[in-house]
Amino acid sequence: MNVDPRRSYTAKVVLGVAAVLLVGGIVGAAVYADVTDQVRSEQRDGLAGQANMQASVLETVLADVDRSADTTASELSRVSTSTTDGEERQWRMQSVLTSRALGSDRVRAVHYARYGGEISATSGDGLTGKKLADVGLEPPEDANAGIQYVERDGHRSWVLFTRTNTGGTLVTELNATAIAAELETMVPGSRTRVVDANGVVVLDTESPEAVGTQHVEGAGVDSPAVVAGLNGTAGAATLEAGRSGSDGRAVVAHRGVDGANWAMVSSAPPSTLFGLADAVGLRVLGLLAAVGVLLVGFALVVERPTVLALRDLTATASDLEAGELDREIDSDRRDELGDLYRGFDAMRVGLRERIEAAERAEEDALAAKREAEHLSSHLEEKTAHYGAVIGRVADGDLTARVDPGSDAEAIRRLGTELNEVLAELEDTLAEVQAFADSVRGASDDLARSATEVGQVSSEVAESMTEVSSDTADQRERLGEAADEMNTVSATVEEVASTAGGVAATAEETAAEAREGRRAAEDAVEVVEDVETRAEDAVAEVETLVERMEAVGEVTEAVSQIADRTNLLALNANIEAARAGEGSEGFAVVAEEVKSLATEAQDRAEEIETQLASIRTQTETTADDMRGARERLGEGAETVETAADALRSVADLVEEANAGMQDIDGATDDQAESAEEVAAMMDDVRSAAGETAREADGVAAAAERQTASLGEVVGVADDLAEQAMELDGALAQFETDVDEGAGATGDGAVDGDLDDGEMEWVGGDVAGGSGSGDAAATDGGSE
Repeated sequence: MNVDPRRSYTAKVVLGVAAVLLVGGIVGAAVYADVTDQVRSEQRDGLAGQANMQASVLETVLADVDRSADTTASELSRVSTSTTDGEERQWRMQSVLTSRALGSDRVRAVHYARYGGEISATSGDGLTGKKLADVGLEPPEDANAGIQYVERDGHRSWVLFTRTNTGGTLVTELNATAIAAELETMVPGSRTRVVDANGVVVLDTESPEAVGTQHVEGAGVDSPAVVAGLNGTAGAATLEAGRSGSDGRAVVAHRGVDGANWAMVSSAPPSTLFGLADAVGLRVLGLLAAVGVLLVGFALVVERPTVLALRDLTATASDLEAGELDREIDSDRRDELGDLYRGFDAMRVGLRERIEAAERAEEDALAAKREAEHLSSHLEEKTAHYGAVIGRVADGDLTARVDPGSDAEAIRRLGTELNEVLAELEDTLAEVQAFADSVRGASDDLARSATEVGQVSSEVAESMTEVSSDTADQRERLGEAADEMNTVSATVEEVASTAGGVAATAEETAAEAREGRRAAEDAVEVVEDVETRAEDAVAEVETLVERMEAVGEVTEAVSQIADRTNLLALNANIEAARAGEGSEGFAVVAEEVKSLATEAQDRAEEIETQLASIRTQTETTADDMRGARERLGEGAETVETAADALRSVADLVEEANAGMQDIDGATDDQAESAEEVAAMMDDVRSAAGETAREADGVAAAAERQTASLGEVVGVADDLAEQAMELDGALAQFETDVDEGAGATGDGAVDGDLDDGEMEWVGGDVAGGSGSGDAAATDGGSE
């Protein structure tokens, strides 16, 4: 296989895929490293941010506790100085401490000790009268030591010692577990510890059992993160197992806690903290691997078949170049390569057809060459033969003929036509000889006729002068007639124009009449529709009248019921009066029924009154609508009559329009005829003028002819001499035509003569040796 990319498409594809994979791998590695470092840095910063936030929360909690302790100490001092009764003072102090302990989940217990360390008041039970040192709450020597970590009675507590103005000590025990619950964990899988200056864990969000133990093995502080946090430095670092405070290698973030000599430490295993970075990196690597697989797959699935197809096409082109044109080139592909296969096959078929055509053309050319050689030899023979015959003709032997026999149609036709030409030439010479004889006799007659023609020409000149004068008079009269005809033509054109306007008006009138007829028909339809709707409205009104009567019956029934109800209420009142005091309620109901019956009767009467008014109005409306319907019927008949009249008018207008159109056409025809007559008169006048001019010309020509007759006599003498010379020249040619064959049976020359030159001597030729008078008469008539 050729591995030169300049000569191998496969090498180009492999090299391209390798280059893409290499560049993609380099870019992917850079992206992987950058993304991994960025995500690791963000996760490390997140862990440091968590430590910073938790330290801030713890500082806020401790500050709140310190402020609350100061407030409680001040309140205890005020109680101690304001109350002289010992029991009351004890009770009030106890109340303040209990309220302080119960007021916050962060506080486990609050104690107050007098100077000397004896507990005089407490929020708990069983500690009053005991020494702080006896219960594990001995205050530090440094009054500003801040919060201390204390283990007492199985509880791990943070203890805050606050001095009061009276010399006593307020001891606040804090619930470290509750405070630890306030430290929110933002980084999943992380662990937060608070370590004091001795390296002891005072808070652990993951394992409360670790509280009170060393952060790392050994005494004292042996963790760089804790040391940095106690020194007030914030940051994050990756520490090994022995110094990270965890079971293994961990990333540790640290920060100091203001208000206490503690360090906030947040740690997480690298596998947990950097899990997202590793996952992102793996996804980037997976994406790069997928791209590589796709590129390789593209090369195998798409480019490899293309390379194979190109190789096959190259081999096919080589076969075509070698002349292999019988093998069919086919492919089942439907893309551009398939089109290329089909193009190669079409080229193969075309080449084969062209080669076959070229071979046939070569065979035809060889046959044509052989035929041309044969024809050339035959032409040489015929040319020699024709040359010999033409040589004899040139020597004066007009009886010589060629042999037209030949295989070539053109040669046969040429020989036949040449023989015909020779025969015609022989006949022509005979005719010319006979014509020369005729010319000699005619020239004598011409001299005799010249005198007579001169006399006739003088008479013709005089007659043409008179004709010219009469023609001038006729032209003047024709001019006057032409002017009159032009006037008539203008009048006819005006009439035609007026008729055209009238015809147009008639056409518009007909259109308006048709429009009026349609409008009348529409009006009839509208009136009929209105009449129908009026009938429907009358029917509706009559139905309304019937319903109003039904409503009146219902109202009358309601009135009757109200009367009976009123009577029933009256009977009820009577019965109630008979019953006495025990039926007062029945009497009230009866009275109410009576009132309702009376009101119903009044309403029924009002309804009946309204119904009577509506019934009267409805009947009036119905009568009006019936009258309107009758008037609409009359109006419909009137409109129908008007429509019929408009139809008649439209028909008459149509007929008038047709007549006007005919008149318009007739006047147009008359105008055209008048114009044609006027044009003809102009033409006649022009012809008369031309005739006058021609008559003058004829008179002048007659005079010139008379003057030329003398010359004609001289020409006739010359013609006789030339005829004698022509006889001498024709005697040199040998012909097979008889001497008398040059003339037709009646003595006329058998040849084509120019009518304008010698036709006038035909009478003498036809007469043979007729008399001179006869020849002169024929010449004069011609």
